[in-house]
Amino acid sequence: MALSWAKIFKNFDKRLDIEDINEFQTHLNGAVDRKLNSLDEKYKNLSEDDVEDLVDLDGYKNHLEDIMISTYSAKTLGYELSIIALYKKVELKISKLAPRFIEDSDKKKFSYYKTIIKTFPFIGNLNGFKSYHELRLLNNAIKHESEVSPELAEHFPTWTVGEELKDLDKAYDRLLPGVLEFVSNFAEELHAMKEAEAEE
Repeated sequence: MALSWAKIFKNFDKRLDIEDINEFQTHLNGAVDRKLNSLDEKYKNLSEDDVEDLVDLDGYKNHLEDIMISTYSAKTLGYELSIIALYKKVELKISKLAPRFIEDSDKKKFSYYKTIIKTFPFIGNLNGFKSYHELRLLNNAIKHESEVSPELAEHFPTWTVGEELKDLDKAYDRLLPGVLEFVSNFAEELHAMKEAEAEE
């Protein structure tokens, strides 16, 4: 049986497209890993025969280590950008969805978190909200300080105030399923509100 247009639009509203982020990560991580493997091979195969002076050998090893650290930092930067991009996608999704379901939407700025919370008080109870909230605070910390903010640590005690933001790849992978669930549940709730109004 064919899906109705209403069902198709609802399914579209519930979906967050992250294919471009996935593709970015695949290309960046692949390039970084290839470069690191190449540098590692050079490092392992270095011998006294490759240099005129043994002092040069240690210097070249240090040089390769510096390049490895610099190359790996590109992966860290990639996950910073992925977290920012993911939050921006959620922000845009909410900004496009919300005005379709409430009156006087032109008077509200749905890119502001406080506006969203005030307009949709149910949002904090949605499955996935905690992931969305942590993503938002992590996004802010990356953009403003590049270290754990007091607000991030207060709401999510696994982070420590003032520490460098570490393991962002793990944070991204951990938060992503919940964020996708949050977007889906938010859209579902908006459609349910609209359907309830139509039945009155």
